[in-house]
Amino acid sequence: MSAMIEVRGLTKTYDNGVTALKGIDFTVEKGEKVVLLGHNGSGKSTLFRCVSQFEKPTQGHVYVNGADLPTLSKKAVRGYRKQMGIVFQHFNLVYNVSVLQNVLFGAMGRTTTFIHVLAPFAANALREEAMDCLEQVGLASLASRRADALSGGQKQRVAIARMLMQHPSIILADEPIASLDPKAGKEIMGLLTKIASKKGMTMICILHQLEAALEFGDRIIALKNGKKVLDASAQKMDQRQLSWLYDVEEKEEEVS
Repeated sequence: MSAMIEVRGLTKTYDNGVTALKGIDFTVEKGEKVVLLGHNGSGKSTLFRCVSQFEKPTQGHVYVNGADLPTLSKKAVRGYRKQMGIVFQHFNLVYNVSVLQNVLFGAMGRTTTFIHVLAPFAANALREEAMDCLEQVGLASLASRRADALSGGQKQRVAIARMLMQHPSIILADEPIASLDPKAGKEIMGLLTKIASKKGMTMICILHQLEAALEFGDRIIALKNGKKVLDASAQKMDQRQLSWLYDVEEKEEEVS
């Protein structure tokens, strides 16, 4: 394996003086599936935003395929961000259009104009690819249905299909099952990890559900008060060993 993501000395201090990350270091190998754990305010969401470069760190480095993203121009960062397929907790779909159209939106970074991803004008090859992505998530039969008519689990499957249209090498999933019932959540995590394994994609996923973290992650990285306090194989851990992460006895001011 070779490193896909390297984080070195990552520190983030906000304008109000709160330090959300305190010298975080870790490496994620190509094809590895890493779960970020920690209570609200531990710093995991800030870490996620720094890795995806939606926020700039105060100090430190985020290397993706060897490129130090915080040092790059905005245009160059946008190019690297195309490698990152982001799956959000709240789906971020366009609800008044079809499932197929939502998936086609995932190809916007690969087309010259917005009109090329609109279903009536999209090339046949692009439409066929979108249908294949829907097939991979089990929703090809619902391609013409409006997105607002779907269940929560189905909406997240559409979001995953849209992500696949980007051709990413990295999946960044921000609490992808927090809005779902346990059964649907387990199905979504199973789908994400199956796709990542099949395509050799690297995945970083924020979760709160310890059972899901242990079942679907290769590795657990945990934060507390902005510091990395655990980095271990998921196969060597159990829920009892992780439960202390959610004890909030510290009084330090924190940012999520």
